[in-house]
Amino acid sequence: RGIRLLDLRLGMHHQEIHICHTVVCSTMLRGVLVELRRFLHEHPEEVVVLLIKRDWEHRYFDTNENWLKTQEMLKEELGEMLMLEEDMKQPIRSLVKQGRIVLAMLEMPQFVTHIGFGVLITNGNLLSSWRASDQTARDQLERIETWYHNGLLKPQAGCLKVLEIALPGHPWSSAPIIQEKFRKFLGENCIHVATKMDYPQTETLQEIVRLNWSSVTHDR
Repeated sequence: RGIRLLDLRLGMHHQEIHICHTVVCSTMLRGVLVELRRFLHEHPEEVVVLLIKRDWEHRYFDTNENWLKTQEMLKEELGEMLMLEEDMKQPIRSLVKQGRIVLAMLEMPQFVTHIGFGVLITNGNLLSSWRASDQTARDQLERIETWYHNGLLKPQAGCLKVLEIALPGHPWSSAPIIQEKFRKFLGENCIHVATKMDYPQTETLQEIVRLNWSSVTHDR
């Protein structure tokens, strides 16, 4: 209920793997993993999910060498904390007892060698509500409501389901209106939910936390 999800987009800059989102920021992947390791050593009962993919404008990143470096960093910095693919179907509590508290999910090209560090993202183990075709807040909320009414929000062993609250193109200007509509949806439906948001507002985070720590009284 309190799991943190970090969405990391990668790009290569000056021979170092950086965190990017169109622009290259000053943060490097290894620095993020080191900070995460320190945090988890101080809070050993926490669980963190990493969604790792190359940034959409940094297509040149997709080489076998770069992705091998990425997996090696996961091994070096997080090691035995990493969950294996089969761990995704185990109860969280049992994984915490074993010290497996990081689920690193990698979106890599098919030609890349997987050396066993991180779980490969597939259509079966990650389900996201985000679509590039969504142009308005109404489009995105209709998709989320469809998930709700079709039962897609129900827990499913081995599958991470994420509602994404962000429109392509102008996230800063669209964030307030879509989050207002999303809060209305949450207020009308008692659910436990995982979300990714651009420019999250305090009121939205508070509503998600309130629901995730409440008891769901129906079968959704």
